[in-house]
Amino acid sequence: MSSQNEKNQEFFKNFEQQIIQGRKLLKLGNHKWADKLFTKLYFDIQKADWINLQKKDQLNEILNNSWDKYLQSLIQQTDEGSIFDVIKYYDSYNRYFGFLAKQNKYYELLNHGKNLIKSYINQPDVSINGLIKLLNSLSNIMKDEGNYHELLKYQILSIYLNKSVSPSSIYYFSVNFLWEFLKKIEPTKRTLLLYVFIENIGISFQLKENSEEFVKEINNIMVDKLRPELKSEFSHLSKIKINETNFNEIFSDLENLLMYLNDIGESSWILSLIENIFLKIIQFNSLDDAVDYIKKYLYFLLKRNRFEISFNLYKFLGNYFKEFYKNKYNFLLIEHWADACKNFRDLKEKKYLLRSLEELQKNISTPSNAKQIVHYFYVYNFIWRLKTKFITPEKFEFWNSMFYRAFFEEQDINLSENINKFLSKKIQPLLTNLQEFPNEYSQELENMTFFDQQDEGLFNLFDEKENLKIEYLSIRIRDNGKINYFGKFEDSQEFQDIIVDEYWNDAYLIKIYNDLFWNIEVEKDITFVDFGKLLYLSLPKKLRNIFLKLKQDCTDHIPHIFLILDKINIPFDLIHDGSGFFSLKYPIGYSLGEPDLRGINSNIPILPLDQSKQKFNILTFGSLNLMLPSKWDDATKNNVLMYPFNEGVNELNHIIQYFSESSFVDHMEYYIQENLTRENVLNSIISGTNDIIHIIGNLFYSTENPKNSYFITNDYQTVSISDINYAIKKTTTSKKPFIFFNVRIFNLLGDQLPSILKVISKIIQNFDQNEITGIIIRILYDFNDNTRQLISNIYNNLTDGFSQGISVLKARQKILLNKVASNVDQKEIDIQQDINVESIIAFNSFLLFGKPWKMLE
Repeated sequence: MSSQNEKNQEFFKNFEQQIIQGRKLLKLGNHKWADKLFTKLYFDIQKADWINLQKKDQLNEILNNSWDKYLQSLIQQTDEGSIFDVIKYYDSYNRYFGFLAKQNKYYELLNHGKNLIKSYINQPDVSINGLIKLLNSLSNIMKDEGNYHELLKYQILSIYLNKSVSPSSIYYFSVNFLWEFLKKIEPTKRTLLLYVFIENIGISFQLKENSEEFVKEINNIMVDKLRPELKSEFSHLSKIKINETNFNEIFSDLENLLMYLNDIGESSWILSLIENIFLKIIQFNSLDDAVDYIKKYLYFLLKRNRFEISFNLYKFLGNYFKEFYKNKYNFLLIEHWADACKNFRDLKEKKYLLRSLEELQKNISTPSNAKQIVHYFYVYNFIWRLKTKFITPEKFEFWNSMFYRAFFEEQDINLSENINKFLSKKIQPLLTNLQEFPNEYSQELENMTFFDQQDEGLFNLFDEKENLKIEYLSIRIRDNGKINYFGKFEDSQEFQDIIVDEYWNDAYLIKIYNDLFWNIEVEKDITFVDFGKLLYLSLPKKLRNIFLKLKQDCTDHIPHIFLILDKINIPFDLIHDGSGFFSLKYPIGYSLGEPDLRGINSNIPILPLDQSKQKFNILTFGSLNLMLPSKWDDATKNNVLMYPFNEGVNELNHIIQYFSESSFVDHMEYYIQENLTRENVLNSIISGTNDIIHIIGNLFYSTENPKNSYFITNDYQTVSISDINYAIKKTTTSKKPFIFFNVRIFNLLGDQLPSILKVISKIIQNFDQNEITGIIIRILYDFNDNTRQLISNIYNNLTDGFSQGISVLKARQKILLNKVASNVDQKEIDIQQDINVESIIAFNSFLLFGKPWKMLE
């Protein structure tokens, strides 16, 4: 890990610790120091140029949620109403408002301001002057933000509290806004709209039991203080009466008014109107009718891309569900906000999705029975799929999603038990009976109507092709996680798709992978098999459905898998689908960049085309920089190599001996010690006579210019990746060499890089795939019996006429067959059994870059 990467990780670690400390301060009521701590964290985030904007938003959201959860905890609900410490409540809100203002988050500030007013307005002995000051303060913010509709509401509320009109610049501004708006409205519609708007203020803040009385009181206070034009409009308010008898007639007028406002683009007034209609339908008809109506209009607005008002309607309805259905685990409320997320997820502007996600997660509580548990994990799987497209999810969201997939989708009980260790301490005790998949869970899965069931239409195609095997599958995964795939059956029918409801997000998998493969001293929480299964579960359901078909096919058939990536972080060879590692089941090849997803037009050969061995030319370099550079070692009083590579020397000796004794070798050249010069290396490649090039040595990686990363030759010159690629292109023969790299990678300061997959991606993509057959590169350095056999087996298979993907696959399988059976030709043996850690590391230390169906030419 580079020093900068270490600093970045340390930043996030400190952030987590300080969040915990800040929440403890809030719990103790120490608002001042919590505010100072959170403010410092906020500015630390803003100053960190290496953090992208989405991640900054995510970290800031954690800060805001800390305040938000604390504010919620201060209120206790009783049968008599809300109970809270007034002073503590006001002080915490005051500091939180300042914190939101620093972030310019005025939507959140005004939303919390409204909640604060609602909390205070009906409290006994509340200071009216204090409330009016708060209303005027929020009104000024609304004016600056252009939210004039809400500004008018707050000014009318101030008038009601004060029982008189107090002339001020902001009051005059608000009534002028009202008149300018009413001038746009057809005169016959003005009175009803004005009545509903004022009535809604009284209902929203629960000011009078009879909302008609509230309208009458406001009218009496204001009518004589208004300009003549408005006085005329207000004077008609007393004529409006809405009751059970005339509601159907009034409802028609309200609906017409609603459509009229929509047509003229006055969305801010629509919300008051539809809220009023909703409450009237409840009063005079039923709650179900009201919910059906508001949802119908909500979807009407969504289809017309009126997202601001749509979100506000979701908010209004969500608040109603929260108040009306006070269940501890509120299915209706959770699925209401999940529906909002679904409808906002494809928008380019993510603010409505982020707000909806915040509301969704705020309302998920701890489940207590089987139905709630199934729903709880399903929702988090939905959240995971949603967040992977644009933001790194939280760690607990990753584990909740993985548990859902392991337990409810795959019914992998052992893996589910291991995942349970990473779940919330509140959830773990609920999941004690996992060994036998409980009937109650099975029944709930069968009975539950999922709110976001993924399209599994591909299964229909698989049913039609039940007796046909998949020939190959190509998968492209972009740097941003976007996935599309292409495949072909034996009858040449093709299938393809772009996955739109989930992106590939491997942030937490990378950490687990690095702990397993690189942090040798760290005690492992999960096994290699568990990791392989997690890697499988992290794939979108559509891909897992295809791999299920592949698993069924591969009993007597070997489909090829071709992965096209922008960069490789984790080898897909390590995927474990429940029956085994992909590295032991499929020929897998990688490519970096922009190759076509389509494979080949003819059938892919599995068995060698020609059983008689061809003869091949071999070129070997090793060990690059065996003699240089060196430094003085005072302990031994000698110059010693700065970068000794004993494993490379051992491999070199094995390779030279192996090729020397192989019947498939027509000609072999190898360069070692003083013969390993820049001139010899490049001229031997340019000759164009090589079928196989095997390179062993230390590679010095350039972050700024990866293609010029270089080896040091023993004449103290350099051979860069660009040099090798150029030399291959310069050949005049049609041969396309197969290249085997066994390299250790260092940075330019001479520090060995532990995890090298990202580096490999940037190096490999500089090779022209049209000029070579393929590249095998080692990602782990140990040279032992397993890796010695693997290298030999790969070359034996390649020169026997197998494709490069099949060659690697069979090489791995043969090692395991040798371990578990005395007769290596035994066909029925389960090669996935009895795999030890040493073997897992060994057969995954080689990755093939290139189309797996290509053979030596």
